[in-house]
Amino acid sequence: MVGVLQAAPPHQPRLHPQPRVNLTNTVNDALKDFLSTVEDPFPFKHRLTLVVGEPGGTFDLLLTMDNTTLAGIQDLRVTNAEGFPVSKDITVTINAPILTLQTPAYFINGSMVNHLEIEGEGPATLILENLDLILTGVVSDFTPSPLTMQLSEVALDLELWQWTVTFENMMPGTDLGTVFNEFFSMCGPELMDMWEIKINNEDKLLNFINGLLPQ
Repeated sequence: MVGVLQAAPPHQPRLHPQPRVNLTNTVNDALKDFLSTVEDPFPFKHRLTLVVGEPGGTFDLLLTMDNTTLAGIQDLRVTNAEGFPVSKDITVTINAPILTLQTPAYFINGSMVNHLEIEGEGPATLILENLDLILTGVVSDFTPSPLTMQLSEVALDLELWQWTVTFENMMPGTDLGTVFNEFFSMCGPELMDMWEIKINNEDKLLNFINGLLPQ
């Protein structure tokens, strides 16, 4: 009986799976890098103008704020990022534990609950607690090295747990200022929905986000 010698199979290198990229950590690191260049409190260089509500609605107000600052932005963090690169869709949730908007000089004019005339001017503070900014987009261009990314679509969802507003010198000589501050504070989530719709109906958000991304 003649034995047949078989050559041993060539040595196969043991393949180690590549570590999975944690998208949440990656995006959070990018956010931290960006925030390291931003002053906190952040001073707004120009007057802020907000249209609150619409004619015939709960609120129909014009609010302006000068020399405004926003504190708490260094505490922004990405709590979730998912989708890409498994698909072109990407969803990023950024949480702000607390943001404080302050101005020494606000001016407000308009009506509340469709009939109550509102006016006031002076210092104001708006405190936003546990605000989630949820960005949903579609990645159109991406290269891993050097890293570049651009979006073709983006939408913003604002989820607010609570806000507290204090407008001083509101309706001086009456008790309506206290009523306004309490009622306005109760309507924070509703107002966020209004501003969310306004932001999503404009093209500025996509340009702003793409401007922050590496390109």
